[in-house]
Amino acid sequence: MLNNVVLRCIIYLLSFTVPILFLSPDHVESACPVSKIGNSEYNRWVQQTLPSLSLEEKIGQMLQVRAYGDYADFNDLHYRSVSEQIQRYHVGSIDLAARMRGPNLVKGRPSDVARILNDLQQSSKLPLLIAADLERGLASRLSAVPEFPFPMAFGAVADTKIVSKFAAVTAQEARKVGIHWAYSPDADVNSNPGNPIINTRSFGEDPTEVGRLVAAYIKGAHENGMLTTAKHFPGHGDSSTDSHIGLVRIDSDRSHMDRYELPPFKNAIGAGVDSIMLAHAAVPALDSDPTRIATNSRQIIKGLLQDELGFKGLVVTDALEMRAVMSLYPREADPSGVPAPDPDSPLPHPAPAPIPAPAPAGV
Repeated sequence: MLNNVVLRCIIYLLSFTVPILFLSPDHVESACPVSKIGNSEYNRWVQQTLPSLSLEEKIGQMLQVRAYGDYADFNDLHYRSVSEQIQRYHVGSIDLAARMRGPNLVKGRPSDVARILNDLQQSSKLPLLIAADLERGLASRLSAVPEFPFPMAFGAVADTKIVSKFAAVTAQEARKVGIHWAYSPDADVNSNPGNPIINTRSFGEDPTEVGRLVAAYIKGAHENGMLTTAKHFPGHGDSSTDSHIGLVRIDSDRSHMDRYELPPFKNAIGAGVDSIMLAHAAVPALDSDPTRIATNSRQIIKGLLQDELGFKGLVVTDALEMRAVMSLYPREADPSGVPAPDPDSPLPHPAPAPIPAPAPAGV
């Protein structure tokens, strides 16, 4: 049933992340905007396609690998590896990223990105969901496109119409180059001004205002055919560590979480956000197990997010080789049953080994 939702999302997008995707089987019907379209043709395609997929293909549809937009040509070794992984492991989604070169991001031009994504789509048996981190619009991952300010600047203006327009422009530009799914908006509240990684990526420090602008972004994106992601659940704003380089610990009590961190996610869910990205953060107030972070906590994912808050969409992890994860599972398979990436890499690479047998039921 999980893959039914993924396939329906694909068809919705084509008609108008290695993160891993989770979905409660009880929440299939409302998990994707395609359910709002009511076109039986899409559902027929899903019902016809899903039974024909092998178990390995269904597992592959839950996985995402990274591709870049600056390949010189299709003979680039990394590009060829990504294309081969799509075919070998039936990968269902691509994260369009930008390479780090010293302190700078190296980005592809729109025409090059469109060409690359079109070719990757051709290499896949099933349509690929293409995602990208678009917190500042398309310029977050592409060059030679309009560049928007960080979300905190929109928070300073505090105008929902402007935020909706920003999301609309982002969606229109993204869809033109083949991107369907934005890893935005950031629903974190900047409750700790010393936070080294969220900071200006947040709309601000007032949970009510952050929630209003998060909902406005989702509205503008949806009206222009783009999937959205609220991140980083259950809130990354009250931290003093960058999860890319270390284990994050959120020591707020439940009362603080309810008052500051969770309200914007409730707004996002109310606005129909399509997916929610988990924070690689230990949150003792929500799960006291020292081996659990939000990424692999059943109490946080099922107990809080799905059961208590009623979220019925896709749940996606942040990058699996970030130090916050690798510090818990060094050189080991991820607890979800997905191969661990190279811990020396900053972000996910294609799967280095055959996909193992499915993990036991649960988170």
